[in-house]
Amino acid sequence: MKISDKKIAIIVFVIFAVLSVVFSYFIMKIQMKGTESLIPSNDPSVIAMKKMEQEFGSSNQIMIIFKTNGIFNLKTSKSLYELVESLKKVKGVVNVQSIFDAASVKFTLMGLKSTPYFKNGLPTPQASQILKSNLYVGNLVDPSGKVTSVILTVSKNSKGIVDKIKKLLNEKTPHGLMYYITGEDVVDSAMNSSVIVLALFYPPLLFGLMWLLYFLKLGNVIAAAIPPLLAILAAMWTYGIAGMLGFPLNILTSTVGIFVIVVSSSYGLHFLDRYMFNRATTDHHNAVVKTMKEEGVPIAMSAFTTMAGFITFVLTGINAFRTFGILVSIGVGTSALFAIVLIPAITKFFDLHKRVIPTLKFKFIPSSKFNKIAISLVLVLIVISPIFISKINVNSDEFGYFKFDSEVRSSSRVAGKYFGWVLPVYVMVEKSKPFTTTDVVQLEKLISKIKKIPDVSGVNSIIDISKSFNIPLPILQALSRNPTYSSYFSQWFSGNTTRLLVKTPRTDTNSARKIDRDLEALAKKFPQYNISITSPALTYGAMNSSIMKNQISTIFMAFFFILGLLILTFRSFIPPLIATVPIVLTVVFNFALMGAMKVNLEISTAIVSSVLMGLVIDYSIHTISRYRMSKNIDSTIAEVGPVIVDNALGLMAGFATLVFSPLLLYVKLGALLSVGIGIGAFLTLVFVIELLRIYDKRKKSVSKHVSKKQSSKG
Repeated sequence: MKISDKKIAIIVFVIFAVLSVVFSYFIMKIQMKGTESLIPSNDPSVIAMKKMEQEFGSSNQIMIIFKTNGIFNLKTSKSLYELVESLKKVKGVVNVQSIFDAASVKFTLMGLKSTPYFKNGLPTPQASQILKSNLYVGNLVDPSGKVTSVILTVSKNSKGIVDKIKKLLNEKTPHGLMYYITGEDVVDSAMNSSVIVLALFYPPLLFGLMWLLYFLKLGNVIAAAIPPLLAILAAMWTYGIAGMLGFPLNILTSTVGIFVIVVSSSYGLHFLDRYMFNRATTDHHNAVVKTMKEEGVPIAMSAFTTMAGFITFVLTGINAFRTFGILVSIGVGTSALFAIVLIPAITKFFDLHKRVIPTLKFKFIPSSKFNKIAISLVLVLIVISPIFISKINVNSDEFGYFKFDSEVRSSSRVAGKYFGWVLPVYVMVEKSKPFTTTDVVQLEKLISKIKKIPDVSGVNSIIDISKSFNIPLPILQALSRNPTYSSYFSQWFSGNTTRLLVKTPRTDTNSARKIDRDLEALAKKFPQYNISITSPALTYGAMNSSIMKNQISTIFMAFFFILGLLILTFRSFIPPLIATVPIVLTVVFNFALMGAMKVNLEISTAIVSSVLMGLVIDYSIHTISRYRMSKNIDSTIAEVGPVIVDNALGLMAGFATLVFSPLLLYVKLGALLSVGIGIGAFLTLVFVIELLRIYDKRKKSVSKHVSKKQSSKG
């Protein structure tokens, strides 16, 4: 190596350091986004949600449930009243409904006469009558009078609203009372907290794990630290680019750093492992040159094929998926660049050829006999795999993203048990003219039929108020336009549109879509009204439909991208086809495993197949590249086999850390990726090696035949 190369190395370090500082600045510009960024904007349910927000205001509801020793207990009711009054003062809270607003209301010539059940937090003599009112039982209090709910209407996108509410509840909830909090904002808040944990906690954890595994492989402390450090730097650059381009951080894009670190740290490992092997027999300069010749193309091809697996997400109709694909592709490409450019510069200052411990090698070199038996078994499994694949359920559930014993899931179960709903389904009934007494009969008929729909536990509407207070519907509509009384009825009336709240304890998208279909069919029986339906769960259903629609296309696009790159690189057709066999089989087994384990196809599991294709193809690339250099199958197995096993174990361990994630969403992702990588590595060692063996024999046979033919002519 020339003397000036040290100066070049310093210049490289300075350039990368400056860029790292710039990207670090833009990381601070990244914005957190909720689950709305995962939902396609052109779906009918999303359009209906926007219409409802225009009519009734852009707001969400948070339900707080208190288990008490009885709402008529003086001490309990007073304490709860003070807490409710404090909740009304929280910035972002638009409206609060509780038992302390409950009253017996009558319409007189003098206006509305209201007789409250509680006064200043204390039960009045007629307070027990609240348990006989269908308007309040099942909505604000359970039939026993021991469980009560407080419904908060909060401004949409109120930053930190859930944290403020929880802080207040922790400070002021009376001793001995238990509270549960649920709602869309609560789910988003919990997800955002998990995103922060994932983005900040997991990179250092992954670095420690990768360093240990690489130390056992390379036997050198500094060498083992370089690949994960460069991968973390690549992840940092990627998030910096995200901030620069205005890409948000959400439950999907928060995994970008993990993918970049786990996937691309292997590039540095491959380069250093080969460099240290070459450095043992030659000087630094020649070792770098030789390593670049041996590993430069395989690393670049591995990066390109992995990027191809991720970049196919750009074809989906969901912005978050497109952003995810772009960012991981950028991170993988950046990491490959680091491996080829930075590592040679680093080796100029650190002599990395010494191994301080005996290196750990996981040798799995299958014999031809073993391969043939394994191939037979795999083919049998492939034949029966459609049985399991057909059992895959395309479904999603915001609450299902959390572990069963989580606060979010516990609160949703309590809400469903005592009040029959967790996420609302809204039915908007619109007329061209004001509602009349004739409409009361029709609306009651509509509500009665809605209550008979499976999974519907009840319906709240303006009709409940009309019947409970004996006030005609036209008068209630008129009062809703009166500034004095509008706050009482604004959630039910907007102009000539009334809104029904359909209650259901089910939170998964399939149940929501079934209810939606039943409601749509029912709406056709009332042509005099313009009826539209929306729900947070329905918007998630739109996301899942988009995922399913794009799942097959992204897999095929990833496959053809990868195959095309391999054909261009190897300049032949048969070796690339051999290389793609493991990725096709891995994808099939991934779906079969999902069906067998009853894992839903949803936001996290939908990305697994394309990701596995981009990861598993690396093993085929390195195997075929080594075979093309050595022209010998046995030496190829001896050199590549242990490296593939080492790398697969590293990736499996890296993704397995997601099992400890607070979100079940990431647990499923980590488990499927870990198992899929193990399967992919095994299939590569079995199928690619055996197919290359057949290809090699046939090639040599053809060569001998041609030689004999030429010699006979001579």
